Amino acid sequence: PADAQVLVNYIKTAQKLGFTLAEVGNKLPVVWSASEPGPAILQLLAEKVQEIDERIDGLRALREQLAVRIALACPLVNGTPVRGN
Repeated sequence: PADAQVLVNYIKTAQKLGFTLAEVGNKLPVVWSASEPGPAILQLLAEKVQEIDERIDGLRALREQLAVRIALACPLVNGTPVRGN
């Protein structure tokens, strides 16, 4: 059936764009039931971009913390530089 092929293509495309199967399952009814799915899909894509931006911000903060620990030469103790022998 044509609808089944459209659904499979939608799922495959969503996965390629970083959506999990759970996300696809949760969001599919909104898109599938919309008379014009374009705006619903655009909203989902915008939400995914926001999620990615938040993850990138979190990774940048983590990278900064790691760089500080490397500079201190003591990765497990906050603010305590290692003294040379």
